[in-house]
Amino acid sequence: TFYNRRRLRKHPNWGYLTPHETRQRHTTAA
Repeated sequence: TFYNRRRLRKHPNWGYLTPHETRQRHTTAA
């Protein structure tokens, strides 16, 4: 989540997500 918060890069599965969405997905994905 910390790396996505700085620069929102395109994720292979998720694509472009907002820091808020990334935090929720990161918990499930990680």
